[in-house]
Amino acid sequence: MRILVAGGGGFIGRHLVRSLLERGHEVITLGRSKPNLDELRDSPNLPHTHLVSDLSEPVQLRVDSIYNFASPASPLQHKKDPIQTIQSNVMGTWNLLNLAADLQVPFFQASTAEIYGSPSVSPQPESYQGSSDTFGERASYVESKRLAETLCSEFNYVHNVPIRVARIFSTYGPGMPLGNGRVIGNFISQALSGRPITIYGDGEDLRSFLFIDDLVTGIVRMMESKESRVGPVNLGSGEVVSLYKLGEKIIDLTNSSSELTFHPSSSSSAKALVPDITLARDLLAWEPRVGLDEGLTVTIQNFLRSPGNP
Repeated sequence: MRILVAGGGGFIGRHLVRSLLERGHEVITLGRSKPNLDELRDSPNLPHTHLVSDLSEPVQLRVDSIYNFASPASPLQHKKDPIQTIQSNVMGTWNLLNLAADLQVPFFQASTAEIYGSPSVSPQPESYQGSSDTFGERASYVESKRLAETLCSEFNYVHNVPIRVARIFSTYGPGMPLGNGRVIGNFISQALSGRPITIYGDGEDLRSFLFIDDLVTGIVRMMESKESRVGPVNLGSGEVVSLYKLGEKIIDLTNSSSELTFHPSSSSSAKALVPDITLARDLLAWEPRVGLDEGLTVTIQNFLRSPGNP
């Protein structure tokens, strides 16, 4: 199959692209930055091409399926350029859905657990409508992701586009960016450099973290479905940890001298962002296989082996 992965240069996109290539597919990536596929450098003839685009214009390609990961993912990026975040999530999704409608091919939308906002129920099932602030500091990301889901639903209804929508919870693993505003990346970066580990709030906020290989498996299973509409489906881990315990784990696994420090948290920070993955189990026969301790160990070791890192 010939597959388009928009946003293939991002953390999740790169892992998905490698998986698709290894499965024998031809992959076209599209984005402002070319994916770094160093792990495949020993197989230079793999069918991969990259097109430079910010998705502000319509896309014209012949492909058999489309995956949309074309969105800034870092909280620091959202804060720096919120308009670009909205454009990517709304106009980018619009242009890709129009391509899917023209070709009548399956479309995968990478949505986010953050559309649940600061939830009043935990764990969060897909039926929970969320609690968000249109004027909040993360509104550019959260509200544009919500609208992207609506676009998918309406293109399915009006144009019969086969859609798959995954609400992705915090994901980590080898190759993740460190120190970009995401919790695990920040904690590992701080621990390896011996700096204080920064926790916003009292450390009792609860999170779940999904290893990247488990996420890719879930994504592929969604796309392999023969149904016209799949989702929204939560893809996340049911293993829950407080931010305090996470910081302690990372200090221990890195043998770091760092200490935990506590700072005031944002009023929009969720106290417990944890998925109910019952639907994913029932619909996709999917659940995570990699535990947090194992996944963190692999992630830290990979980072230490990377050139230029301590």
